[in-house]
Amino acid sequence: SGGSMPFLLSNYPIKQGDLVWVDCGCSFEAYRGDTGETAVISSPSKKQVDTYEASRLVVDTSEKTAAPGMKPSELLKTLVNIWEKKGVPKEGALGYGHGLGMEVDYPITQFLRGNEFGRGDKPYVDNPSAISDDYLKNSFDIPFEAGMVMAFEAPYAVWGWGGSQVEMTYLMTNSGCKPLIPYERYLRQL
Repeated sequence: SGGSMPFLLSNYPIKQGDLVWVDCGCSFEAYRGDTGETAVISSPSKKQVDTYEASRLVVDTSEKTAAPGMKPSELLKTLVNIWEKKGVPKEGALGYGHGLGMEVDYPITQFLRGNEFGRGDKPYVDNPSAISDDYLKNSFDIPFEAGMVMAFEAPYAVWGWGGSQVEMTYLMTNSGCKPLIPYERYLRQL
């Protein structure tokens, strides 16, 4: 089906079979949160279900795998293969996560973006504009630390088809990731 791409204004009338991408944030005492989900109008197609399930598996795998001391590039090596294992071309993958705090996207921890720099399988560490100085040689591939807040996400979009989004906000603890906005993730039908 058709559909509008995320973040673009459109006069496109949503119809049965279309995907609806919801990506929203909130603020509390100057700190930011970020979450996202996907719904389909009426019943989903197999392609919509497969794409959503791949997005969900990327986020679930991030939650279970990320740990203090791990570099985002190490996590990315695990995540990029999920799309094709689920039968979904990875070229539609738009990113995998970013840090949160007093800004929605902390530049120092925008660690896993996709198509802007490499078709869904290269981290921002390859970005020539990354912050680099005598202290931070690779600002986009700094290891995760306990106390960091981040959003793991799996936005996926194909022009003319639509997109899927799963995004959750986490606190990195010494024992792994703790969801800060816990809810059941599933492809909602409207």
